[in-house]
Amino acid sequence: MIKGPITIIGIDIGFNATGLIAMAVRPDLEFGYKPMTWCCVRHKTYANKQHVYVADRDIEKLIKTRRDILNFCLGITDGPGYNAVAIVVEAPTGGAKGARANRCMGMATGLIACISGELLDTQGMMVEWVQPGESKRLLGTNSKAKIQEQVMAKWPDFNWPTTKAVLEHVADAAAAALVAKTRNVYTLAAKLVERGD
Repeated sequence: MIKGPITIIGIDIGFNATGLIAMAVRPDLEFGYKPMTWCCVRHKTYANKQHVYVADRDIEKLIKTRRDILNFCLGITDGPGYNAVAIVVEAPTGGAKGARANRCMGMATGLIACISGELLDTQGMMVEWVQPGESKRLLGTNSKAKIQEQVMAKWPDFNWPTTKAVLEHVADAAAAALVAKTRNVYTLAAKLVERGD
């Protein structure tokens, strides 16, 4: 683990795109965090070629997503070093339309469950799950665009993604971290900051 500011990682897990944001825990600041860096794990869209099974592509995506999430959470990816002590995951909801969408949602849920268990067991990282509805209630809107606007307004000097599709996932990850401010995971992280760990 790279030493640096005590950090909570917000994660908006998805099968085709996952938003990640490293939030330095700063109880002295108005919103309790200082965003440090972000990442969006995305996958290429492949043409449907012969002898390439959908299941094979799915496995490739899962392997790449796992690797990229772990590298980000451990502070291995490019950007400032940070000491992540917890992850906060916006859990996928059930009830997607169509068998393929439900399959993808199930694979993403299983993947992040395994990753969170791995980070807990090997790094001692705390794990917190939040529901998408909690972020919406906290920010007082059901609109994706409004959530993005509100999150960006809280930290206007941060280098937010400029691509709309990427911003959506990173903003959702930041909103999940905001929800965690009401949970024990943030209280414990703030105590580490106060102790100077």
